[in-house]
Amino acid sequence: MIMFISCTEDIEPQFGQVAQDENGFIAKKAKPYKVTLRTDSGEQYLMGTGATPKVDYDADLKGDRFYIIGSLGGEPEYEFDENSGKLSVPYPTINYYEGTFGPSYHNLYYTIPGKWSFQVVAIHEKKENNRVCYVAYESEVKEILVKFPDVYQMRDELKDHMKSVWEEAIAQTNEKYSVQKGFWIYAVIQTENLKIEYGPTESEYYSPCDNWDRVNPGRPDIKIPIESWGYAKYPIGYFHTHTPLTYCTSDVERETGFSTADEAWQDGNETPILVYDYTSRITSGHDIHESADLYVSYDCYMRKLPTTWGELEKVY
Repeated sequence: MIMFISCTEDIEPQFGQVAQDENGFIAKKAKPYKVTLRTDSGEQYLMGTGATPKVDYDADLKGDRFYIIGSLGGEPEYEFDENSGKLSVPYPTINYYEGTFGPSYHNLYYTIPGKWSFQVVAIHEKKENNRVCYVAYESEVKEILVKFPDVYQMRDELKDHMKSVWEEAIAQTNEKYSVQKGFWIYAVIQTENLKIEYGPTESEYYSPCDNWDRVNPGRPDIKIPIESWGYAKYPIGYFHTHTPLTYCTSDVERETGFSTADEAWQDGNETPILVYDYTSRITSGHDIHESADLYVSYDCYMRKLPTTWGELEKVY
């Protein structure tokens, strides 16, 4: 707990420590009220989750204003005016919540994914000799993880659309070329609600026997907020189809499912890939309507949590 010397108070000597500021004002440290962010370090929330703030405070602070501030990539920072009681936060710290100590609070929404450091700051009014001033009391800093949706949530939300994109690719494949289609998957926050959405379908065209191992996503759309509310859009995965060999006249075959390029892209970008492909090994001339299914990775099941704003704004 850190306290700011703001104004004097007649208190027991064990609380006090006399100090003189640059203007010659004699002050004692204010009584050390305690405020606590009551949560376990490493507690995890899915982005968009609403939760009642877990804050404990001394009884004398009831009715006082408090803030929950958070930062990616370091402890939260703030500026405090002891004369007005106003608190402001410089970027990259965000004021995540503002409320008053009392019987009930509105929800705190964890909207921006990453490894966050959170802290409570309480503002307490002091009156003495017709002078009003304010003291800021800090809680300890706690790390809270705000997670992206995982690959299984992406699969469950978008599997029907993924199947339809596979069927489009199959329908467009012919004697001249094979078609590979794909799209980015996004976590979208709007008015504190989380949605998993798909981006525009991208298409690539190859020769009927082209069996090269590749992943070529376009650049995703990214919207990063500067506050804990408002519209945000994060790429969280990439889906694509693999090509048939139905119209290949050469002796060609391939394994199905995740390819070496899929795994390399996924590992290098620390972001999941989902693949639609045939369920068993294929050879040239196979039935284009053979059984196919959606493949998901168990090795990379969620986009890596950012620890800085730079990682959050990652460009693929």
